[in-house]
Amino acid sequence: MRQHLEKLQQYSDIITKYIQNSLFNPENMEYLKSSDATSETTMTLPISIFSDNPNVNSAIVAYRVNDESYGEIEAYYKCVVDDRSKSDLIIIVDVPREYDERFREYIDGELADALGHELQHSCESPEIMNVKIPEGIEKWESVENVWAHFGSDVETKGYVVGFFLRSLALAKQGRDVDPYDIMDQYVMNQIYQRGVHQGLNEQELQPIIKKVYDKWSTFLENVISEYYD
Repeated sequence: MRQHLEKLQQYSDIITKYIQNSLFNPENMEYLKSSDATSETTMTLPISIFSDNPNVNSAIVAYRVNDESYGEIEAYYKCVVDDRSKSDLIIIVDVPREYDERFREYIDGELADALGHELQHSCESPEIMNVKIPEGIEKWESVENVWAHFGSDVETKGYVVGFFLRSLALAKQGRDVDPYDIMDQYVMNQIYQRGVHQGLNEQELQPIIKKVYDKWSTFLENVISEYYD
């Protein structure tokens, strides 16, 4: 497990370095800040780090600027089930128009989490990746769908690995953040509160949240144990 996590961390660190360098290059900053909020600048990263991971073809980054003063990182492993070598890693970097060097630390943590999650997906077996689970808005249509998505093996591993790599990235910044705290915050804010906001019954959702938390906690305990042993 430690060797696996270190490999994912290596992938993530290299991709993050490319994104940071391009995002904070003075000419690129000037270009992005003058771009229309509806436009998107896309590039395929010139990297060959996936030579030992045949399940990733390329890493594609899309940069967007917004006028709402928020930052957001999204990542997707666009899996081609019939031929995994054609699968791409898609990263979307959304930055506020007034972003500056102070935005680096935020980018580091968000990328470590998002990339860890999706890179973990890229390493999964076809059996796990082929399991159909509710995605997008469908996962909020019922409490059963919430469990089917967040309680699935593939998402359990993806989310937990992302939380753990985020904690390692924050540690490099001198911030000692427990991965359990990262997980707690996500479960409450991004699953429970989001589910309630989507109209799900709180009483019905609460036991599902506990099941998700228990499953994620068990896997996180295993990750931490094997990484530090």
